[in-house]
Amino acid sequence: MTEQLRAIGLRKTFTLHNQGGLELPVLDGVDLAVAAGECVVLNGPSGVGKSTMLRALYGNYLVQGGHILVRHQDEVVDMANAPPRLVLDVRRRTIGFVSQFLRVIPRVSTLDLVTEPLRRLMLHPDRTTALLCGPEPMLRFGAEALIAKGLAARDIRVSLERNMECGIALCGHCQLGPLLICRDGPVVGYDVAGPLLRAKEL
Repeated sequence: MTEQLRAIGLRKTFTLHNQGGLELPVLDGVDLAVAAGECVVLNGPSGVGKSTMLRALYGNYLVQGGHILVRHQDEVVDMANAPPRLVLDVRRRTIGFVSQFLRVIPRVSTLDLVTEPLRRLMLHPDRTTALLCGPEPMLRFGAEALIAKGLAARDIRVSLERNMECGIALCGHCQLGPLLICRDGPVVGYDVAGPLLRAKEL
């Protein structure tokens, strides 16, 4: 396997026991391949199985069929049938996951929920580049968690495109200090964006 992650023929069905055992086939023979360093978006209307797919890849949902192959350290692990301790090790060293439901655990702050996978991540700072996207406070705390792991600020890229409006550098909506995001590019190194994000938050 040359990819970092490959899903083959994934099948996942949910049974609605309170509706007479009605079965919902959410994933039916889904394939996915993600190369190292590739950025992939699962896009589609609500209810088509995007979150189910992500939870299956992470090992939170047990699939009824197919394989989830993840390149982990020097081996390829099938998350669809790996033993629990190996799944935990893959999560600790290779895969991170942030839920779209930011208060899924009572008494755990959104900040801790977002940064906790980054704090647990085992990485090689000299061989790692990170890309973060989301609201500015999340970018800042996520970047600082990675810097605490030894990653240089210049190797952390933050996406600021959510601030863009006109897209042609006229309205000023996307101005961040000396930067115009639509003109200078929406992805900025944290060594440049970090001080500006802190100033904007104040």
